[in-house]
Amino acid sequence: MDAISSRHKKSASGARRSDVLKRIKRSGVVALASESPLKRIEMVRTGLPALVLEETAAALGISKSALMKAAGIPVSTAGAQQRSGKPLSPEDSEKILRILRVARRAEEVFGDQDRGRAWLTSDVHALGRRPLDLLDTQDGYELVIDELGRIVFGAPA
Repeated sequence: MDAISSRHKKSASGARRSDVLKRIKRSGVVALASESPLKRIEMVRTGLPALVLEETAAALGISKSALMKAAGIPVSTAGAQQRSGKPLSPEDSEKILRILRVARRAEEVFGDQDRGRAWLTSDVHALGRRPLDLLDTQDGYELVIDELGRIVFGAPA
C-alpha cells in the first residue's frame, strides 16, 4: 500500500469515528445499537472511539471497570487506548456494541431505559446471574437475547 492510499484510509477512518461521536452526542450511545447491520460492521472495523466506554458505562448506570469486566476487556487496555486517543480494537468495539444492543433491546422490552437497565444489572432467576455478566461471549449474548424474547412472549424460562 502506498503512502497516499494509507493516509486516505486513515482519514476515512477518522471521519467515521467523528461521525460516531456526533451520533452519540445527538442521540446517546445506546442509539448506536439501532444502526443498520452494515453501519455497525463499519463501526466495528474502524474501531469505536474510546469515549464510548465512559458513555456506555454512564448509560447503564455502572462503573467503567464494571463495564470492562462485563465486556471482557482488560481495564489496562481501555485506559491505554483512552490516553493515546486511539480507537478501540475491532474486537473490543464488537463487545461494546453487543452490550449496547442488549441494552437497547431491554429498553424496548421493558418500555423504559431505567427498567431495562435495572433488569440488565439485577440477578435474573432464569439465567442464574445478572444478564450483564453473560455479555462477554457470543453464547451469553444469545442467552440474554433469548430470555428477553421469552419475556416479550410470556414463555416460561
